[in-house]
Amino acid sequence: MNTPTHEDPAMHAFMDAPFEAQARQLNEWGEEACGLLILMSGCEGQCFFCAQPSVTHPPASLIPQWSAVEKKLLANRSTGLKHLLIGGTEPPTHPDFERALGLAAECGVESVQLMTSALQAKTRSERWWALGVRSLCTPLYSHQPDLHDAVVGVPGHWRGVVAGLDAAAAQGMTLHLHTLAMRRTLQGVPALAEWVRSRWGVGLSLAPMRPKDALFSYEREAARFGEIKEVVGKEVGLMGFPLCVGEEGEGALLTRLYFRSQRRGFSASCAPCSARAQCAGVVLGHLAQWGDAELRTL
Repeated sequence: MNTPTHEDPAMHAFMDAPFEAQARQLNEWGEEACGLLILMSGCEGQCFFCAQPSVTHPPASLIPQWSAVEKKLLANRSTGLKHLLIGGTEPPTHPDFERALGLAAECGVESVQLMTSALQAKTRSERWWALGVRSLCTPLYSHQPDLHDAVVGVPGHWRGVVAGLDAAAAQGMTLHLHTLAMRRTLQGVPALAEWVRSRWGVGLSLAPMRPKDALFSYEREAARFGEIKEVVGKEVGLMGFPLCVGEEGEGALLTRLYFRSQRRGFSASCAPCSARAQCAGVVLGHLAQWGDAELRTL
């Protein structure tokens, strides 16, 4: 299993914290107060940059047991949060996913934002809507089926995702789509964004890759800042990049928190930058690979 050397331990502690503590932290970050529930479970994809046994076939020790999920949700009867974020590898594959949605509603949650591949949304959107799911956060790597499927490693994946997103949108759910700044798909990002806008009427977020040395070469696969600047347009919003690459776009809170879990830092060249106080920094994977070669002061 790949060691997450570039993960932010503070963010992982936030993910595990009770809803009350999460809500306080989100308020300090200037975000909406809500709870975050992480449901680790088996992923339905085989993405070249992520797939490993702990993701596709996680051991029982990594899958939250109902007792822990129940305890966290029941606490909301006193906390009183109305909004819940559910993330993880693929929450709908968790054996207690819909049970958790039902209990969340009983404990005062009125709307749920869900991180998912959307594969199950084709047949489950109506049920999820009845249980409070109001928006989906989903990755999409190309508007070309074969290219998306090559990245995910599952034939027919693109068609399943699109069918699921269509069903969710028809049900009334808000869609939040994102893609990664990888070289093999980067030149197609503007076309993907236009296609997403024309089909669902929403924008597309572009986020950095996570370094996982045991799975892929970050130097070969991850796009550099100069390459990223060339594809950013009005339909593509940045997420998780320093301000010298571009202004942060609008993206779903759950997606932004997911990419915030990468550790970030600054190089010595960032010290005189006038935007330093407002900048989230550079993911450590980029600094480790390319240093400050493409950073500039504002």
